[in-house]
Amino acid sequence: MNQLPLLVLSFVLVSLSFIGSANAFMLDMWWGFLGPAMFGFGLIVFIILAVFWLWALIDSLGRDFKIPMDKLVWIVVIIFTFIIGAIIYYFLVKSKEAQPLVKRLEKGVKRIEKRAVGRR
Repeated sequence: MNQLPLLVLSFVLVSLSFIGSANAFMLDMWWGFLGPAMFGFGLIVFIILAVFWLWALIDSLGRDFKIPMDKLVWIVVIIFTFIIGAIIYYFLVKSKEAQPLVKRLEKGVKRIEKRAVGRR
């Protein structure tokens, strides 16, 4: 019986165990080096997201909605979905507020384009 496949398999397994040990050592070494920096970065990101969430919550509490039940719905959505709810609130409620400004800017751009075409 040929022992070559068994020998190759054992060699591969031993090699993989050494590679795994080396990777674990390198990960431990880098985590010891980068751990505090990653913690600080994560803390900064968390603070930014928490401030954004708090802003969305305060804005929804102070906003006068056309339908009074909308206020309660938005508050519940923002509280229970944390940052996802705040992002949804921003795009669905705050972006509607910015639409008149965007339309005015588009009209201004069209006016400028007409003037530029008229000069040619």
